Amino acid sequence: METYCFNYRGRMVKIQFEPLGEHRYRLEQDGQSTEVLVQAVDGHTYSVFVGETHHLVYVTVGEEAIYLHIEGQSICLEPVRESRTSRAENQEAASTAEREMTAPMPGKILKLMVTEGQRVTAGEGLFILEAMKMENEVRAPQQAVVKKIHVQEGDLVSVGEVVLELDYPEKADVES
Repeated sequence: METYCFNYRGRMVKIQFEPLGEHRYRLEQDGQSTEVLVQAVDGHTYSVFVGETHHLVYVTVGEEAIYLHIEGQSICLEPVRESRTSRAENQEAASTAEREMTAPMPGKILKLMVTEGQRVTAGEGLFILEAMKMENEVRAPQQAVVKKIHVQEGDLVSVGEVVLELDYPEKADVES
């Protein structure tokens, strides 16, 4: 079983990975074990079955992080390199990455669903990206305020390009 460590939302996540053959893998995190079936659709898209539940997962591997786009959620996983960077620096980088909502794949910004200064809830739509003739809605990972929008509707974006920035004020500030 191979072990990988990532920074995700400011905390270290350890995932153990064991190939079982025929596109099947066992993943273990925090003592929880899950078997998955993973089949490549193309160079960046994977069909993933967890039990009976199907997910279409878009994966982009950047120089500093792995970006996953699953059902409207963008996830940034930064590999932990303790020998080069301190844990505090890794947590700061992960925090910055989570504040920047990036394009999970190259495409065209079809619609911006928010404005600067707008408060959003977890799962609320932020923008729609058209890629490979499919519309992909990117949603807020948690309660936040839209700090800055870097694009306009109709703009072409590349993988990892910052579309907008979110600010995560204290919970009391968001609810007021």
